[in-house]
Amino acid sequence: LRLTLCLKNFKQQQFIKASVLAERDLIGEHIDGCFEKVRYIQEQIVELQKTIASVDNKNAEVSCFFINVSMKFGQQQEIANVLDEIATRVAEKK
Repeated sequence: LRLTLCLKNFKQQQFIKASVLAERDLIGEHIDGCFEKVRYIQEQIVELQKTIASVDNKNAEVSCFFINVSMKFGQQQEIANVLDEIATRVAEKK
């Protein structure tokens, strides 16, 4: 949810700054790609949690916590990389 709000705010800021329609389209495509990646990662987290829970119920809570934390950190890194790429491309077009 926090990443979604961050991306939404970034998208709005970039749309306001972009004066050319092509730039807005490019920004929108990249942001949509970010949302797809976040959804995919969230689905993978759920699948991993279900798998762990089915293998060993007692250790599932601890394992899921660490998997969830590490995946969220990976998400943040991936999103940050994509946002940097967007900023670079927009700067190159100006």
